[in-house]
Amino acid sequence: MKNLFYFCLFVLFSNMANAQVVDNRVHGPTKVVTSSKPVPMDRPQANKQVAVVTLSFDFVDGKLQSARKLSSKRIQAYAPKVFARQSGDWEVLIRGAGDHRFYIANPGYREAEPHSSSNDKYEWIGVTGRVELPLIVPLYHKEETLQVSTITIKDTRTGEIILETSI
Repeated sequence: MKNLFYFCLFVLFSNMANAQVVDNRVHGPTKVVTSSKPVPMDRPQANKQVAVVTLSFDFVDGKLQSARKLSSKRIQAYAPKVFARQSGDWEVLIRGAGDHRFYIANPGYREAEPHSSSNDKYEWIGVTGRVELPLIVPLYHKEETLQVSTITIKDTRTGEIILETSI
């Protein structure tokens, strides 16, 4: 009898929880409270610099037609953790006193939901048109400042050089 009582309570409270979840969907998400006073981040050290290189690529159904650099500037900033990625469609080779590399995805393809008849989790759709890519190139690695003069982007499958430019 006691177990039946607890079971009934469990069913009652679980139905109430489900009703609350459904109710939140109807009325929208809960309001997120944020601090009204932003906290500034410490400025990076002088040796922490990145190059912001804006690149332009022209694609036809995901096939690269042309590539060029639109702009490049060096700023004092923290770099994203690009050296942690060990593979990708394109390799970015940072050339200077020593060579360093990181990998990026091919911007000529977009990830999309697959067709319902497909067994794939996702599929890649080729882009047609111009794609501008802001590429953040670290000018330091760990505590070492990189004396970077050029970057080279090449396709990892074919080894073909896509773009070589100074920064």
